Amino acid sequence: MRREGGFTLVELMVASGVMATALAMLAGVLTSGLSATAYARERQSANSLANQVLEQIRGLPFNRMKSGLLTSDLAGDPNILQTGCPTAPCIGGESIVNSGGVSAVTPLVPHRQTITVGKTAFTVSAYITYYNNDATSDARRATAVVTWSSVLANTQKSVSVQTILFDTQTGPSSCQSLDVHPVLGPCSPTFGANAGSTTAEAGSISISGTIGSLGIDHATLWTGAAASDATIQQISKVDGTIKQSGATIQATGGTESTAGLALLSSHSDTDPDTSSAVYDSQSLTPVAGTSTISASGNSLAVNASAGDGGSTISTTSACTSNCSAPASPSPRNCPATGAFYTQQNDGLHCGASTETTGGSTTAVASLSGIGNVTLASLTGQTVNTVVDRQTSTGGTACTATSGDGCVRAQIGRSGVALSAGSLPPGFNIVGLLSIPPVIQLSSYADSVMSEAGISANPPTASQTAGSITVLCGGGLLGNLFCPLGTLLGSTVTKTFSQITSLVTLPTLTVPGPGGTTLSITVTITPGTTSCSTNSAPAVSPCPNTGATSTVTAATATSSPPKVSIAYAITGSSSPTNLTIAIDPGTLTSTTSYAPPPTS
Repeated sequence: MRREGGFTLVELMVASGVMATALAMLAGVLTSGLSATAYARERQSANSLANQVLEQIRGLPFNRMKSGLLTSDLAGDPNILQTGCPTAPCIGGESIVNSGGVSAVTPLVPHRQTITVGKTAFTVSAYITYYNNDATSDARRATAVVTWSSVLANTQKSVSVQTILFDTQTGPSSCQSLDVHPVLGPCSPTFGANAGSTTAEAGSISISGTIGSLGIDHATLWTGAAASDATIQQISKVDGTIKQSGATIQATGGTESTAGLALLSSHSDTDPDTSSAVYDSQSLTPVAGTSTISASGNSLAVNASAGDGGSTISTTSACTSNCSAPASPSPRNCPATGAFYTQQNDGLHCGASTETTGGSTTAVASLSGIGNVTLASLTGQTVNTVVDRQTSTGGTACTATSGDGCVRAQIGRSGVALSAGSLPPGFNIVGLLSIPPVIQLSSYADSVMSEAGISANPPTASQTAGSITVLCGGGLLGNLFCPLGTLLGSTVTKTFSQITSLVTLPTLTVPGPGGTTLSITVTITPGTTSCSTNSAPAVSPCPNTGATSTVTAATATSSPPKVSIAYAITGSSSPTNLTIAIDPGTLTSTTSYAPPPTS
């Protein structure tokens, strides 16, 4: 007889034990990794909040700062000790400066506040102490303490950040007690420059509604984005941010998930109390991702590629060769190349960020009984930003400036392509072998620029390119895209500049299999640009001719046309009712200038 081989009960028990042990170890490693990542995110938020408090304290008049906290506000604070210093109350071995008559001012009175970031509640506390317990000196130590209940075994964690503030100069030329100077010393002008933000400037296609029983809170595709920002006074800082293209998606009542959208930042400052470098350059490492929501045989997936690239640069002393103060690193190129803006070599503040959207980001629905359909897609975009300070004539910014000088903020983008509203399988228009998306925004390019300071140039905002192509469902009298006589399935293209008023296209109705019907209605809102300087109102088109020889505030914005699509399938076992919104995003540049204060 043939032998009957197999595993014995002992062998099975041993193998099961080995597998159980391995799985338990993997579970422990996974749990530990997730907890460490969550804690790192919490600590990053806590450090940011602590530094924010110190910046607020630096921005106070010196005399108000050195008066400290309100005595009655100190009760119940677990960080405050009554021993361990010459005079109670104290923290960190130094006596807390407090008085019963100081005014309420953020963040000193009240000195404790609760700030929620995400799902974590942080307790943020501010303290002013006598530096080295010398009550006869004007020197003060400002301390920010942030505490929170961490995800790590629900333990209490804290971070503490300190800076020392003192009057470096006395006499009539001192800026003591003036709001705009956080460090007491020679008076200097104050500048602000911001080119973009990684939220407002990003173009998007957002989908919401229902597919059968699947409720869609939102599925949003995002183009890449970039921003640069500078605050220049006695202590200056320059920041830059870039964000990869990608997507977010959330079912109704569910939790949002993300694909792509890697974020990167650069920072440089002149604060002697920080370890920030004079030059910071970072390059983007994109990530691919897919995220899906589903219910009852229907699903919606967003997909992000890893084809993006970009860099962000921040420096308080730009130079291309023979750098000084300090000599290293050298060079300190800003921007990275001269393609968008001339590289700076003046030893002054400069920030530049660039992001290029590569590959494609899509939203694909799987419709029960019908098949897959690409509801939205975006490809290609380059966005560049720069903030720069100038103190002399010539160059590409603030060309006629002198004295205190001038700052520029500039942002531009080009090459983006957004499309939405494809037809599902089996939904055909007679006579058309290939059916394009219902609407496409192609190759738009726009830019904004503003300057502030001495002899600043007027702000500008322009939309130099861009077109919208639509698939018509027939014709309407006077319709810009689909006039009377337009055949079903015809495509019409108009430039952005030709769209000057609200346009609603004739509803596109297409029969599908099994008695189903697809109907699509498109509404297009025209784009706008605006500029303003000082107290002058915004005007369109730009530039704003109200600019003066000295500009204290300037703003420029560009908002390309927006599109809203009603997308519905009836007669199906999974009826679909969606709203698709296309928003290319608004470019914004803002600048400000305040002359040196006098005592």
